[in-house]
Amino acid sequence: MAVVAAYILVSGVFIYLVPPESVTSDHTFVAQAGAVLFGRAGANLLAGAVVVCVVGGMAAMIMLCPRVYYAMARDGVFLKAVAQLHPRFATPVRAVGIMGLMTSPLIVLGAFEQIIAYFLFVAVLFIGLAVCTLFVFRRRGTPVPVKTPLYPLTPLIFLLQVVALLAAILMSTPWQALLGCAVVLLGLPVYTFLQREHVVPAENVCPVSENATEH
Repeated sequence: MAVVAAYILVSGVFIYLVPPESVTSDHTFVAQAGAVLFGRAGANLLAGAVVVCVVGGMAAMIMLCPRVYYAMARDGVFLKAVAQLHPRFATPVRAVGIMGLMTSPLIVLGAFEQIIAYFLFVAVLFIGLAVCTLFVFRRRGTPVPVKTPLYPLTPLIFLLQVVALLAAILMSTPWQALLGCAVVLLGLPVYTFLQREHVVPAENVCPVSENATEH
């Protein structure tokens, strides 16, 4: 709640300092707010703060995403070769390499806004799907390690906001949103292929004899 309150407060201050009709560019919105408060030095200061936040977010994703690939490989839902750690640094070196190969073309060929648009729709979609699991777990009686005050009102309100955001993204950047979905769907045949390797044919399964079951 504290994070939400701080986010709303900061957003309200920015909108008060720079009304929507005064925004010259969405790329320099924070810098404009800094200029109103502290002049040119304030614009440079807040612009630098945005850069630091973006770099920090990128560093977190670089640390997190390869470890997701590594965990998937260990669970048998991704290439087995990815479940290998560096002999010296104990890092998922192959997973890091895969992430680098996937992101490099986007960095070379696309602008920052396009890169954001590619994965934003899919990211918001999967966040909504994760919240939907609350209803499934509650119906099954499965313990949920997440507190949901005013259930089911709060998750329903959140899902309505997710739907509205998905619609806005789809209307503003339809091709990027669809391309992001297409990239995710490309993983389905790979997943299906990997799952077939784990299926044991029926003829190779040894039947359990009646004597064995008695013991």
